[in-house]
Amino acid sequence: MDKATKIAVISTIATGGAGIAALRVHQGYLRAGYQSSFYVLEPGQDSAYLPLALPSSFDTTQLFWTPWLFEHWGNLADQDKMSLGGCPLFSDTLSGIACLSPRAEEIKTADLIHVHWMPGTLFAPGFFDLLRDKKVIWTLHDMNAFTGGCHYHLTCRNFETGCGNCPLLAQPGADDLTRKAVEFKRELYNQLDLRIVTPSQWLADNAAASALLKDFPISVVPNIHDLEIFHPMERKALRQEHGILPADLVILAGMEHFQNKTKNSQGLVKALELLAEARPKTMPTVITFGQGEVSIKGLSHRHLGYITSQEKLADWYAMADLFVHPSLLDNLPNTLCEAQCCGTPVVAFDVGGNREAFLPDSSGFLVAEKSPQALMLAMMQAIKRRGRLKRMRKKAHKFAAERFADQAVIPQYLAVAESQSPPREFRPEVTEKLGTLLCHNQMDSLCLAARKAAQVGMQHANLDQLGGKASQLRERLDHINRGLAEVSHRAAVLFHSQAK
Repeated sequence: MDKATKIAVISTIATGGAGIAALRVHQGYLRAGYQSSFYVLEPGQDSAYLPLALPSSFDTTQLFWTPWLFEHWGNLADQDKMSLGGCPLFSDTLSGIACLSPRAEEIKTADLIHVHWMPGTLFAPGFFDLLRDKKVIWTLHDMNAFTGGCHYHLTCRNFETGCGNCPLLAQPGADDLTRKAVEFKRELYNQLDLRIVTPSQWLADNAAASALLKDFPISVVPNIHDLEIFHPMERKALRQEHGILPADLVILAGMEHFQNKTKNSQGLVKALELLAEARPKTMPTVITFGQGEVSIKGLSHRHLGYITSQEKLADWYAMADLFVHPSLLDNLPNTLCEAQCCGTPVVAFDVGGNREAFLPDSSGFLVAEKSPQALMLAMMQAIKRRGRLKRMRKKAHKFAAERFADQAVIPQYLAVAESQSPPREFRPEVTEKLGTLLCHNQMDSLCLAARKAAQVGMQHANLDQLGGKASQLRERLDHINRGLAEVSHRAAVLFHSQAK
């Protein structure tokens, strides 16, 4: 692919594992000499992020759309059923894009569109117009692209038949929300020149088994990890800086949020409590990181909270003897890969794409039984063989350097971009059915958003006494009004064309 190729990398959000992975791909393209731009639903702290939606104010980063979408998604499915299924998020096809930012128009000039985590973005009429007639790579970071709403589920396989009768809904049915979502997605996907990429073979196998993506080309390309940040370091100095003795055996465990049921924080805590009860001869120093509180009975440990700096996170990986990943279902977890980059052996359950993030029995330990007891025993075995942990460090870094460096990953993406997609029936104009679905979808989105804004207004009857909040509310309503105007225009154009 010519270095003059212009690439647009797009993700709804720039945070979380998927958002970070998308940003790293964008940075990899830049380092490889390509013209790449990174687009998200709202502007981030990095001025290089180009907003997709027209924000209420370009001076603020805490906008209305993404918080409202996540609040809306949180009310769609039964929370108890989601917890039982290990589902961290259930989302519908509503879009947070009411108006496209003028900066987003630059996507029209891109030769290659590379999209990542897309809930709240993909199903907006204006955004769809930018993707049509473009070559599109879509890197999946969970199962949502081929399900009717869930992002992960421990047992449900309804996606193989097109969903419906969803076990997460309070009132499931053959033609429920999930079935309609799959039908909507099918209409959209069939109008795009899509090449599907998954970071793990596990996710690729599930996508290929789905009713939605079984006919699309699917490639496996791992995520990029910056080996200039995540690499082995001089551990003695790092430990001295953080008050850890050179002889201490350090177990590190972390996740984005300890309330995420799929990440199995409760299982981790129980395994560590069992370890404390077992009292191994060498009692480890335990360190955890991530949002939320962590309490471990019988064990003194240090909780670092959420670490925003990648450099600081790399320090903790590098000084640890063992990284523990307790997740019950995952794609290709960033934490496992980052620990390997830093030369740190890992322990993880044999679920999802975990086994693809390290070399079982060579640079880490794979636990077959998904229980706190089994996880504790694996940690115990690692502690007893500290010399083996030291030997694993070089193998871990070598494996990561060969697999996750952008020099290894970007050529694979370029090969995907150059590959031919199977013949599909592309039409020069949006089908009548899809055009109607997209317009109705955005009208539904805006009506729900307007209702939410009205609820906020009702909570504050006297706007004059709100000060800055009143100004913020007016800006949000302004944003919604602009979106309603755009959708009304699109609807008028659509219905005019149908009248003809």
